[in-house]
Amino acid sequence: MWTDIKHHFTFDTNDDELKERIQEWTMKKMATLFQAWKKNLYTKFVKKNETPNFSTKVYVKLKPFWDEFVQYKTSEESEAIIRRKKENAAKKKYHHHLGSGGYMSVIPKWERMEREMMARG
Repeated sequence: MWTDIKHHFTFDTNDDELKERIQEWTMKKMATLFQAWKKNLYTKFVKKNETPNFSTKVYVKLKPFWDEFVQYKTSEESEAIIRRKKENAAKKKYHHHLGSGGYMSVIPKWERMEREMMARG
């Protein structure tokens, strides 16, 4: 996949470390997007016991793998994993409320609020 990406894109740098970081980020991003795509397929089709229209451009390459995908997603092993993840999610007490910026975007707000409270007395 990386070879194909390099075929389509030009990286204007001679810094090998930077190229390595770009490759690492790209591969991680592709993995995340692929996982999300499989999750969407499961939600849209497998859960509803439907099949995508393989003649459309989006799903045309999926046809040879569809039966195997459905078989895996409906297997006892896969359903056990889903059950375990649901149970773990139900045990959560503290949910994430920081947004995509995480702590880095929130810390300055806390500092500002603290300064304002100290100024008020």
